[in-house]
Amino acid sequence: MATSRLQFSLLLFFGALLTSTTGSSQGGDGPSTVDSVTPALYGSVINGDEGKYQEDWWTSDGWSGGLEKLSFSDTYEDDVFMSLEGRVIVPDKDYLIKMDVKRPETVFFRVGYSERRKYYDGTGGGFIPFHMHPFELRKDLHLDIGHFYLEAGLDIPDKPSITAAYEHRFKDGDKSSTEWGAVTLNGTTRNIFPSFKSIDEEVDILRIKVDHAIGGIYVIDTLQYERYNADITKFEEERNLDTQSVETIKVNESNDHDAFFNTFYLEKQFNKRFFWSMGYLFTHLDGSSGFHMQTLPFGPDPFDKAWTAQRISVDREAHVINSSIRIGPYANVHFYGGIQAETNETNGDTDAVLTETDFGGTAVSPEAVISTQSKKDGLEETAGIRYTGLVYTTAYVEGKWVQSGTDLSETEVEDGVLGFRRQTDAEVNREQYSFGINTSPFRNSTFSVRYREGRRNNDYNHVADTEPGYSAFITDQTINKDDVSVRWTLRPASMLQWSLSYRFLTVEMETRSDTGASGSILSGAYEANVYSTGFTLTPHSKIYFTGRFSYHDAETTSFQNNIPSVLTFKGDVFEMLLTSGFAVNRHTNLNVEYLFSRSENFENYSSDGLPFGLNNKRNGVLASLSRSIGEKIVIGLRYAYYRYDEENIREVDNYEAHLFGAELEFKF
Repeated sequence: MATSRLQFSLLLFFGALLTSTTGSSQGGDGPSTVDSVTPALYGSVINGDEGKYQEDWWTSDGWSGGLEKLSFSDTYEDDVFMSLEGRVIVPDKDYLIKMDVKRPETVFFRVGYSERRKYYDGTGGGFIPFHMHPFELRKDLHLDIGHFYLEAGLDIPDKPSITAAYEHRFKDGDKSSTEWGAVTLNGTTRNIFPSFKSIDEEVDILRIKVDHAIGGIYVIDTLQYERYNADITKFEEERNLDTQSVETIKVNESNDHDAFFNTFYLEKQFNKRFFWSMGYLFTHLDGSSGFHMQTLPFGPDPFDKAWTAQRISVDREAHVINSSIRIGPYANVHFYGGIQAETNETNGDTDAVLTETDFGGTAVSPEAVISTQSKKDGLEETAGIRYTGLVYTTAYVEGKWVQSGTDLSETEVEDGVLGFRRQTDAEVNREQYSFGINTSPFRNSTFSVRYREGRRNNDYNHVADTEPGYSAFITDQTINKDDVSVRWTLRPASMLQWSLSYRFLTVEMETRSDTGASGSILSGAYEANVYSTGFTLTPHSKIYFTGRFSYHDAETTSFQNNIPSVLTFKGDVFEMLLTSGFAVNRHTNLNVEYLFSRSENFENYSSDGLPFGLNNKRNGVLASLSRSIGEKIVIGLRYAYYRYDEENIREVDNYEAHLFGAELEFKF
């Protein structure tokens, strides 16, 4: 399927190129654009984990090449301007084809196709007490991600502007999954066997947009239809090394929907101090799915599953309307505010046969009819003030408030008998307040500070519940967030600019439940300090240096509930990027880049769970040299060295990579 798309796009591209080069051209009357073609050849030598390298850098091991860039533009009769751009690199499936045609103040036409391959590593988890290397999938894991678009429109002065567009997006291939299978050794079981998903996903989009100014009011209406289809198959394997038995779990999911969107927007600038806008969004979605889960061999182990859903359907309709104003300045004060209302109704139904084994190894196959209805109403308000009366200083304060309510009904009937019913009324209230100052007290210095405070409360009232349990026992949640950021930029000399920033972020969640102790408990907390600095140095017109350094110190805690495998996570990450450019002469340029990152947050907690976190180091050096030969030819050479070292799972992900590249640009 992807091959046919590419063939069509290549025919379209080169057909347009042939037409353009044989048509009647007016030469230099159009925009000044240099036409060029750049063939290229790339190679790499990898020592270590090739899958990890390919996942990190989105490129394959070995040789690749093709056209790095092809560009063409010209102006024809009646001022018709056409531009073409392309790139084809194989076998990496790095494709880009674009063509734009326009006649000023009349019509335009655009078409394009792009595709890129994203790679994934098939290494599973590590468990140190097993004294063995992590399992690896002996499979080439990659997704081909592509986008095709076609757009045409009328753009005539003083007339409505009309645009019609079609898009096709797709993903096709296999990717790794972190939902790993179980491995048992010496009676100990851990989920460390790698798994993967096979994905075939497509979406087609049709869009019509009309915009026009009527009596000083600018109006836009956008109508969009979307058709989505996806087939996803997950493969998971469980291995018992004590009994040498293997169990596979295969899950097939098919999803498709038809969605309709209409967006209406209008705005008016009544005078230089008063602006008003309004918008409305209508959404309707009809979707259906299929589901089949199979365990092989099936039984006699308890809870082996062979679930099948003959029908899964969802219907959703939403209306959103908003309005906003901006007033000022009055005495150096600007006011702005807005309000948005939303209503959203969703209905879902499922018919399924849930075949599974019980504790005795006997298969049972209840037929389940599951129904869900949800209705949400929400209101959001925003208000802010900005003051510019101080010299070279802007101060602002802003508040946001959100109130929403959801009525959720869930029902499951098994073999004609009510098995589960829950009716929940949920209310959400959010508040966020921001305050900040941007100032430049000195000509070569700027300073900014911002403080943001957020509060969210979720209240759950379970009106009816035949099976109290997770997550229905939670009755109330409060989330508090504080965020402070400071930035200082200094230019002590014309050749040097330096910046320093700091951010402190803390989040706390308190939870009340029916089953816990009276009062609330601290169920989760996150705290982070982020320090960063950067500079740009230009000591000479022919040379420059840039640098960026950042350090991230974070800690996440969770309510343990006497479970020893729930630990406090401490993150410690340092990153650095240095670049330099040097114009050797008017024909030769040299660029060098160095990157380094390090994380130290590995915790070996194998006694009650799994090791988590990473201790790793990443180094990279990239050098490129370009040389002009006359005015028509440019030669480019590049070399890169990347090294990745990971300490915690027997160094199976480590690699060293040498990359080489050569490009030859011909200008016309």
